[in-house]
Amino acid sequence: MATACLDQGADGIYYSCWGQDVLTESEYRELGVPYDLAGLRRAQGAEFRLLHVHGALDRAVLRYADYPVQVVGWSEADSSISLPQGARSLAGKIVMGGISERWQPGSETADRARVSQLRRELGSALVVAPGCSLPDEITDQALSQLRRLGDPAPLR
Repeated sequence: MATACLDQGADGIYYSCWGQDVLTESEYRELGVPYDLAGLRRAQGAEFRLLHVHGALDRAVLRYADYPVQVVGWSEADSSISLPQGARSLAGKIVMGGISERWQPGSETADRARVSQLRRELGSALVVAPGCSLPDEITDQALSQLRRLGDPAPLR
């Protein structure tokens, strides 16, 4: 699939892995990692490769340090590992998140403070985005508010 996308002109690949929060470490090493790496190897020619760790990231963040991606994202809301903690374990990679997938309109002040804190800690090693998907019923107005959270101008 990755090769076909690249052959059709895609610049990047978004790869989502799953199971690290339900399998034991040895099970994931056997059943997850080889398939993750096989899929990502097919994306080697992509200019941009992003790994989304689906589910809770509570252990083994170092596993992803050697994955051939530039960006790793996960849900802080569901995980015990924060973006700054993960960034320290994923040296050289950019982390993605900072906006809770449980985000609600009206929480902009707290959200802006969190994103500002992450920018101070991570600098350019941060992509501001929801940690996972947002609710299907999210409004266009709410999406506009979220886009503004990702804009560095209001945070200066």
